[in-house]
Amino acid sequence: NCFQSHYKVIEYLGEGSFGKVFKAREISTGKIIAVKKMPINHSEKKYSNIIKEINLLKNLDHPNIVKYYDYFEEEDFIYLMMEYLEGGTLKQYINSESDITEDEARIIIRQLLTALSYLHYTCDICHRDVKPENIMFTNKNDINELKLLDFGLSSDSFESKNYLENCGTLIYMAPEQINNLIYSKAVDVWSVGIILYMLLNKGKNPFYIK
Repeated sequence: NCFQSHYKVIEYLGEGSFGKVFKAREISTGKIIAVKKMPINHSEKKYSNIIKEINLLKNLDHPNIVKYYDYFEEEDFIYLMMEYLEGGTLKQYINSESDITEDEARIIIRQLLTALSYLHYTCDICHRDVKPENIMFTNKNDINELKLLDFGLSSDSFESKNYLENCGTLIYMAPEQINNLIYSKAVDVWSVGIILYMLLNKGKNPFYIK
């Protein structure tokens, strides 16, 4: 019961945390999906991280979060099946648009904060890697349906309501993360603030000069 017997890979889309992403077709239905192919490398820690991401995703149900479909586990890889989003990433949108208006930025940020509100308050999950590369649009040339994805660094272990684990992408990380201090789910909101600044300033990061 392997992945190849159920799905046909169409094209390579890119890389996320823990693996490569492909566009694929379900053979029995013709349905187009996205597949995240993650090597296990027979590492217990890597395997448990992948299973954790799957367990997080399968329980999420929100219009601004990528939909989980299924997964296949083989000897060396785990295949995670999700909805296919053809509108490109927010990073691509920022790079291609010369002048994003405040109204357009408002549409994007409202959806992102709605997704995070659901994660933080309904699910008690901190994403920990909110960045333009992990945000996609469902359809081309349409910013009204945005999806947050890539939950490889997310955590729902909020027993003590704080963290000390340093992870994420440096230029979007809150100061308390960078300085290895205890932090909370508010670090996701800091990342949204960075994204908002970039939307209104032609993609420039407020703290990182290329």
